Amino acid sequence: MSDKGSVTKTRVQFKYPDVDIDLRHHPGLDENHYPVVCHPNVRRIESPILPMREVGMMLLMDKLTDKPEWFKKVFDDKIVEKWRRESQTQSEDGLFATIMRDKMDAPVPQPKRIISEAAFDFCIAELRSKAKYYAQSKLIPTLDSSFNTVVKSDKLVSKTLHQDIHASFQQLLANQAACPDWHPNSNDKVQDLVHPSMYPFVYGRSRFIHDEVVGIHNVMNFIGQGQIVPKNTDRATLEEIPNNELYLYTPGGGEINPGCWSNTYQWLPANVAFKDDGKPEFTSYINGLRPGKYPNIYKTIKRLLDAVIPAWDQCLTEIYGYDRHSSGRRSSRFECISEASDENDNLWSPFDVEFWKASDYRLPLDSLIQLNTEAKLDKEGKYLTEKRRTRSNAYTSKVCLPASPMLTLKSWLGRNGDNAAMQFFQSQRASWRLNMHHGRICIEGQVNERICATALYYVDCENVTSSHLSFCMATDSYLQDYIDYKAGAFSWLERVYGTGLHYGDAESAANIQQYGTVETRQGRVLAFPNDFQHAVSSFSLQDKTKPGHRRFIALWLVDPHQRIISTSNVPPQQKEWWLQHRGEINTPVTSQTIPESLMTVEEANEHRLKLMEIRTHVDQISAFGVPGYSFCEH
Repeated sequence: MSDKGSVTKTRVQFKYPDVDIDLRHHPGLDENHYPVVCHPNVRRIESPILPMREVGMMLLMDKLTDKPEWFKKVFDDKIVEKWRRESQTQSEDGLFATIMRDKMDAPVPQPKRIISEAAFDFCIAELRSKAKYYAQSKLIPTLDSSFNTVVKSDKLVSKTLHQDIHASFQQLLANQAACPDWHPNSNDKVQDLVHPSMYPFVYGRSRFIHDEVVGIHNVMNFIGQGQIVPKNTDRATLEEIPNNELYLYTPGGGEINPGCWSNTYQWLPANVAFKDDGKPEFTSYINGLRPGKYPNIYKTIKRLLDAVIPAWDQCLTEIYGYDRHSSGRRSSRFECISEASDENDNLWSPFDVEFWKASDYRLPLDSLIQLNTEAKLDKEGKYLTEKRRTRSNAYTSKVCLPASPMLTLKSWLGRNGDNAAMQFFQSQRASWRLNMHHGRICIEGQVNERICATALYYVDCENVTSSHLSFCMATDSYLQDYIDYKAGAFSWLERVYGTGLHYGDAESAANIQQYGTVETRQGRVLAFPNDFQHAVSSFSLQDKTKPGHRRFIALWLVDPHQRIISTSNVPPQQKEWWLQHRGEINTPVTSQTIPESLMTVEEANEHRLKLMEIRTHVDQISAFGVPGYSFCEH
């Protein structure tokens, strides 16, 4: 790539969305890709429905792997026996609430034990396998089932790199001291140090150069060059779709809601290539981080990127046709249920009267009446059956050792030479002061941004309570078509899966699968694919009389199978950068010399607000565009 000021041809001509190909192009059956958005009609994006017990097991294993030296302790039988006693005697109220989350109104009573003896034994066997993998990779696959994996690690980032990242934050904070960039609607609690929503690509406004010529050291030379890409106005919302085509956009119809794309905005990623030694190298600037001013920060982010790539390799699932390829767990830990009926007494364990008396579970009046009619007495006056209990033991599949990735991002990009590059966005953010409330469920980006994975690094947390990220995914809303059941006799299934299944039960029957929560502690890397929806838990100051903060850096990976417009195509749009550069080279500035392509901070803020509104709409489509299960009552 040329680093000169003139526009030169690159060896490969890429095809960019809304420039060379349709804005709403989505990979077909013959195109390899990583999933980039959670939507009912995205192929192979859904999670199978998981048993409540499996989610509980994932949460237990996540908790145990948070313990210091867990990878050694898991082989110590005395320590394991202590963990066993704790798991079998401690209250599971919190565990049940986490699993049920927004479905506490579902007709699902809390089981006697979610983590049974057999389930605990399975978890220990799995953790011993994961401990061996951790020893060689420093990675912990957690909340992992059926091609969906969250990866955590407290050892990927070295102490030296951590110190350099901390120094980068201090430098950016100092530069913003006079005028902090508070994230909109955060009540001055969240400060954006670098964020891709500022100065995004704006269709009908931003300049675009088809050849990827804008690099690192030559960024100022291209300001004002390029052509404006017109705004695409074709079918931007569902309201613009003809009535006779709307069925295509319902679950199972095959088409994705056009509102998941934006015909106005796109974040601008930076391009990254790999050197002969396998290390990443920026080939274009980071939007919002002027290269000449922050060379050391570029070097630091480059090292962080190199550290987190193995976590992406572990959690990503590549799709080709109807096949999926992943290094993580490829199936549920439990056998698939293909047939079930409440009338099958083999599915029910005896009713434990004493447990029921001691429990805090409160049944409504109609359920108490039904309980009275369903319970049967034998000649000794003991309860034989009660159709409100799940079976005590579930059949689990074998323990799987996490696999090392067969094809890594580095090798994939290296194999594809000039036709591939890693594109990624990055954000550096600090949360300050008072309580931060529970965040809304969200996904990362719009479809046209092609974000396939996220990596978060939590730099430091000072005087704040612990916080977590919760993860969930959509499931197949046509579950009733795959299980042979009797109408009105699916209460057992509801208890096994921890969800309402009756059509019309709104939130309690929403086809959303909870995967659990992971703590966002200092020094931790979290990586996950973008088919997960996630939400940030609330946190607050530990000592209300002292200040506190939580700082993290986010890296978002663009699907390398699809090139999108990046900073290599778009010269900097910051008017402030241009003015600073003019001052550095002692060139006078007049109103006639200011390029029209440049934006003021005020204009950039206006675009950020509009972009955030659009992205919130995309989150709503993904989070609430699910129809729910519809098992038949009659």
